[in-house]
Amino acid sequence: MRIEPESLPRKLFHIDGAGARPDGTGSGFAWVRLDRDEERVRRVDGLTNNQAEYRGLIAVLKYLSPGSSARIHTDSQLVCEQFNDRWAVHDSDLRALLQKARDLIENKELEIQVRWIPREENLAGKLLDRTPSRWRREKTA
Repeated sequence: MRIEPESLPRKLFHIDGAGARPDGTGSGFAWVRLDRDEERVRRVDGLTNNQAEYRGLIAVLKYLSPGSSARIHTDSQLVCEQFNDRWAVHDSDLRALLQKARDLIENKELEIQVRWIPREENLAGKLLDRTPSRWRREKTA
């Protein structure tokens, strides 16, 4: 369930994703928690940019404790608008990722806001811009 009262205490995150190079490598996602000194970067080869953006969102939802509330900022207008039901999801892979995010929110009883921010303000994007060799590798799921 998404509840959006502005007065709730919130954990604040920035998320970002990067799509694969032509050889299928180099994709991954990251999040930064702004109210604490926490960050995560994951490398998952073979993702499109939009899949990587959704994986960043899902990573935050998995990290959150049940009953938590959070505001998640992304520079992906597509993820923001699809999450907030303002844009349709035509791609079946993205539809599955959005459903996974919604299932996590429902099962963990999370209160989540997703907001768009400009790329230059996204601290997770700056984290992704660092050397990919320090990213933790994962296999595509």
